[in-house]
Amino acid sequence: MIARSLAAAMLVASLALPACATTYPPFSSVPLYNRYSIDDIVKMANSGVPSREIIARLQAANGFYPLRPSEYVLLHQRGVPDDVLDYMQETYVRQVRHEERFQLPQRFYAPY
Repeated sequence: MIARSLAAAMLVASLALPACATTYPPFSSVPLYNRYSIDDIVKMANSGVPSREIIARLQAANGFYPLRPSEYVLLHQRGVPDDVLDYMQETYVRQVRHEERFQLPQRFYAPY
């Protein structure tokens, strides 16, 4: 009886312990529906595409990139130009402002 309960407790602990040590992979916060993934942006930067053209492609795709600061550093180390990183951060700020606009209470009521 004691051995059975001890075995059950060890099974529960072995299943719960890995859940505590879960880490997020890099760039997991970027939405999957973005036309250009992080890897695509890195490939464009490393293949010699000018930053203006990368930014133009990202603007046409209308995506946004909610990255953590450490991920921006990692992208910089991978060779993504600063202009592109600045634009990627601006897309996230614009998206947050857009979402906040619809969460604010209405200031004016009908008939205005």
